[in-house]
Amino acid sequence: MKKVPLFFIIICVLGVFMYFFKKDRLATQGVLKEGTIVELRKKKRTRLYVRFNIKGAEPLPFAETWRMKVSGNICKSALKSNLEELKKYTFPVIQDPKMNNNAEILLFEKQYEKFGVEIPENLKPIVAKLSDCQ
Repeated sequence: MKKVPLFFIIICVLGVFMYFFKKDRLATQGVLKEGTIVELRKKKRTRLYVRFNIKGAEPLPFAETWRMKVSGNICKSALKSNLEELKKYTFPVIQDPKMNNNAEILLFEKQYEKFGVEIPENLKPIVAKLSDCQ
């Protein structure tokens, strides 16, 4: 059996730690803003990302645009089939004030619950429609 270099293990552990630290910061220190969906971007065969803009925020370079990974084939299908309708809405966004590129657009009921944000009246039908996949 090959030995895995210690350096590689350290990098992996740090990567996992940073991912959870970043998400925890968003939940505890996030600021409520508004944003709109720009597009859905497929990466590889199984990953789907929602690219979005944040109102009043200075745009990030294209490679660093705000995006959110979507899991589950049913959720991906729900987003794809409703994309044009979704682009018409302004959704709440939680953004980390210190890490500009750390943000999440709230599309599903579980996200609203996670961040303690009430679903705006005008978004309740579309959020319910999208949340059927979860």
